[in-house]
Amino acid sequence: MTLTDYPQLQAFIAQLDAQAGRLTADDAPAAIAVLTEYLESGAKLGRSLREVTARFRPADPVGVAISYLFVVVVDAANHQGREHTLAAYAAQADAPLAKEAGELYALLTSDRFGQLKGARPIVGGHRGCTSA
Repeated sequence: MTLTDYPQLQAFIAQLDAQAGRLTADDAPAAIAVLTEYLESGAKLGRSLREVTARFRPADPVGVAISYLFVVVVDAANHQGREHTLAAYAAQADAPLAKEAGELYALLTSDRFGQLKGARPIVGGHRGCTSA
C-alpha cells in the first residue's frame, strides 16, 4: 500500500503541511474522510496514521476532537476490545464531532471491517499485545 492508494489521506497531509499542522473546525470534513477511508480499507495502514497524528497542532476544540478521534480510531482498529472508547465519545451529544464518531464506530464494528481487517491483537497485561 502506498500513499496514492489513499487519496483522502494524501490531500489531508498536503493540507496539514500547508497549515504547519494547525487543525481547526474547518479541517473536520477532511479529517473524518481520512478516518472513513482508513476504516473502509480495513485499516491496512496499520498504525502508520500515528505519524500523521504527530503533526497535529489543534487550534480549537474541534481540532482537539480531531486529534482525539485519530488516536482512538487507530487504536481501536488495531486492537480488539478498544472500540468502547470511541462509542463512549460518540454518546456525548455535546462533544464536537460526536455524530461523526458514531458513524466511525458503526464502520469499525461492522462485519465488513471485521472481514477486511481479520484478527486483531488484544492488549495483554503490561507486556503489550498478544494475539487473540
